[in-house]
Amino acid sequence: MKKTKSKKSFFVTALVLVFLSSGSYVPQVSLAVSDSDKAAKKAATEKAASEKTALEKAKKEAEEKEKAQKEKEKADKEAAKKAAAEKAASEKTALEKAKKEAEEKEKAQKEKEKADKEAAKKAAADKYEISHFFVYKNAGSVLTHYVPSGYMGDTRDIQLKQTRDIKEAYEGKGTSLELVYTPKGQEGWSGLYWLEPANNWGNVPGGFNLKGAENITFWAKGLKGGEVITEVKIGGITGKYPDSDTASLKNIGLTKEWTKFEIDLRGKKMSHISGGFCVIFDKYNNPEGATVFIDDISYEIKTKK
Repeated sequence: MKKTKSKKSFFVTALVLVFLSSGSYVPQVSLAVSDSDKAAKKAATEKAASEKTALEKAKKEAEEKEKAQKEKEKADKEAAKKAAAEKAASEKTALEKAKKEAEEKEKAQKEKEKADKEAAKKAAADKYEISHFFVYKNAGSVLTHYVPSGYMGDTRDIQLKQTRDIKEAYEGKGTSLELVYTPKGQEGWSGLYWLEPANNWGNVPGGFNLKGAENITFWAKGLKGGEVITEVKIGGITGKYPDSDTASLKNIGLTKEWTKFEIDLRGKKMSHISGGFCVIFDKYNNPEGATVFIDDISYEIKTKK
């Protein structure tokens, strides 16, 4: 039994070898496999190409979408910037307009206040009149009420003259006072009072009732310019019959041109003034001395009409 089975297996094996060696079947199987591979490969290639195309299309669309988004953001940003600039410009214009209106309103208010003040001043002036009471007007004038007689300090260092030189007189007419200060004395200063009566240091009755005097004015200039009157004052006389008040103006610098000066007397008690006017010079302010011209010394008195 074992030998018969072995012969059969050998026969089958031989038959297979004959088929294989004949080549009549194998080429048909190989050809079918090759065509299938080509089709699969082609399909795979086409699929890959399709996927690549789809991918590129999707990428392009994404890029275009991104570009469009960026352009939109840029446009939105520029629009917002423009809107902000327009708003700022509008606010600036509104602010400038408001500022201008406020300035115009303030200006109009000030002009109104000025006009009201002037109107009130005019109305008050219509109720009063201003008269001049002269300490000095001209040499020998009946309008002159005080006498330059109260010398002080280094009395020899100050000299008083009345010049008739029209070049030196105020307004080029009449006379003016010429004061020459030459610092030599030990005191280092000199002064001169215009008194009423002369030499009245409060030891005798005298002076004037100058109630209503709002100020005292005078004109002055220097011979060279740069001269300094250390002090100008009114009142201040003591003694048995003292002045009712005093007022002063200090360190008055002069030029070569006539200049008007004023001492405010509002609020001062002017019921009794014997010392009508006083000038003081000192060596500190005028180490080389000084020549000064003074004219039209006058109290301005307000009285009801």
